[in-house]
Amino acid sequence: MGSAGVPTQGKSLYHTIRMPKGDTVFDGTADTPDDKWIKRRPEMVRLTGKHPFNSEPPLTLIKESFYTPQELLYVRTHGDTPQLDEKTHSVKVDGLVSKPLTLSVEQIKQFSKTDISMVMVCAGNRRKEQNMIKQTVGFNWGPTGCGNVIWTGCLLRDVLLHCGVDTEEARHVCFVGADKLAHDHYGTSIPMSKVMDPEGGVLLAWECNGEPLLPDHGYPIRVVMPGYIGGRAVKWLTNISVSKEQSTNYYHYRDNKVYPSHVDQQNVGPEGWWEDNTWCINDLNVNGAITNILHQQTHDISKPLKLSGYAYSGGGHRIIRPEVSIDGGKTWKMATITVEPKTQYGRTYEWSFWETEVQLTPSTEQICFRAWDDAMNVMPDRPNWTLMGMLNNSWYRIQVTKKAANTVELGLPHWAHKDAPNHPLNVLKAPHITDTLGGPTSTTTTTTTPAASASKGGAAPAVAPSVALMGGMAVTCSLAAGLLGFALAQRKTV
Repeated sequence: MGSAGVPTQGKSLYHTIRMPKGDTVFDGTADTPDDKWIKRRPEMVRLTGKHPFNSEPPLTLIKESFYTPQELLYVRTHGDTPQLDEKTHSVKVDGLVSKPLTLSVEQIKQFSKTDISMVMVCAGNRRKEQNMIKQTVGFNWGPTGCGNVIWTGCLLRDVLLHCGVDTEEARHVCFVGADKLAHDHYGTSIPMSKVMDPEGGVLLAWECNGEPLLPDHGYPIRVVMPGYIGGRAVKWLTNISVSKEQSTNYYHYRDNKVYPSHVDQQNVGPEGWWEDNTWCINDLNVNGAITNILHQQTHDISKPLKLSGYAYSGGGHRIIRPEVSIDGGKTWKMATITVEPKTQYGRTYEWSFWETEVQLTPSTEQICFRAWDDAMNVMPDRPNWTLMGMLNNSWYRIQVTKKAANTVELGLPHWAHKDAPNHPLNVLKAPHITDTLGGPTSTTTTTTTPAASASKGGAAPAVAPSVALMGGMAVTCSLAAGLLGFALAQRKTV
């Protein structure tokens, strides 16, 4: 893979084989960069071989604490990690500002200090499930390409106002990092409206969880923005440029996009898709996973099964309904939110932890998880393959396979056998559980609770899944039918 996940000519020097227990086998050459100077936890799972260092924590450690230690926060790099010194490093601010400046890290620290706690997510989180359908241009992220941290820094808004930003003409803020790559340096941009929003929380950060940034996470300074994908949070920041246009950086055009499903490696270039920034992604979508189950773990179905995991959303939305189903999505049980996320600027940017218990039966074939946020965004029942494999947020499905009278084996989706029903390709081929309003599923019920009771795990009257899942569509269809009937009646009277 090339630096932005785009295939390069010839055979890659490095490869990763991810084993069911999380082992990683990699290969390299004599000129592989030596980055032993960087402090890293040995448990981190390498995803692209020895270099560059792209890694995620094991599933068993993702919930080690509500705030993820830096050493356990996923790492996404495109090349060498630069060795920088806070005392000599500087950041240039230019573009549509009346006072272009080059600021040292110490000067940046003189601005009013603030904290923002937020979930940090690689847009490729859970991409391996997409690669099991059809190979994307990205490598295999499992469900742990995310973490919840507290950033400390100053508002970028304050810095730009100090530099005399042109708020009338400016539309985008472009960032460039110090990492030297195949196509110059990594760079991208975000809308000016996000930066200048007093509640937007875009920071120039120099600390993570109260400690100086580690080299893997952007030491000595980086930009972060809550509710956005990690790909916009440029590390080792060297340049901030205010512009009328989006970044022209190679990596802004060739990464972090969600194309229509018909766009593939054959037509993405010839048809000009790379150059079309219509498909750039910023906001996170609603997502989550079950994290306490290991692949091929066994369970005695005469006993309750404990389940726990995380869920998050973008745009400042709060998770209100983490739900689990043991009958393929016909009925749902609301899980208990065990740690309520902090609200900042009137919005929620942290993840939620949840847990519940279920009683499996001899007929249980899958355990499904989905989450809803306070805007009624919900994880869809099946994956939607795209060229870059980003923002995959379909139901997280664990296969249940009978092994003995009361013993079952649990299988994770990203390790699913090609014939397993929870293999993403097989999920994609299966019929929708809510395809029609009048089919067999319209008479089944889903046990859920009001949003206000989510953290209490209370019960509420059952409602039909067609209402829970497709209520908005039903109202829209009824309105459309009414309008069509009125139009036809009017036409007859003319």
